[in-house]
Amino acid sequence: ERASLSNMTEIAVCMKVMVTFNVEIDLDIANRARGELVEIVLDERVSNFSLTKAVMEWDYPPAYLLIKLYCTKAERLENLESGVI
Repeated sequence: ERASLSNMTEIAVCMKVMVTFNVEIDLDIANRARGELVEIVLDERVSNFSLTKAVMEWDYPPAYLLIKLYCTKAERLENLESGVI
């Protein structure tokens, strides 16, 4: 379910991001926390991926995004750089 997301959203690795609601206040994953998009993991149903195209359109949203927060109390997750959630 998409909730109130628009049909099209522009995202890019290295894009600056900001948390817009409180996810986990004790870990500083909260409203106004800032970071950077470090990886886009596509839905397994996406078949038209290309490293040579600058702009892509998919029928499915990404499975998840990895974000490196500039300041967080979250413990380092296995196989990820410190601060990446």
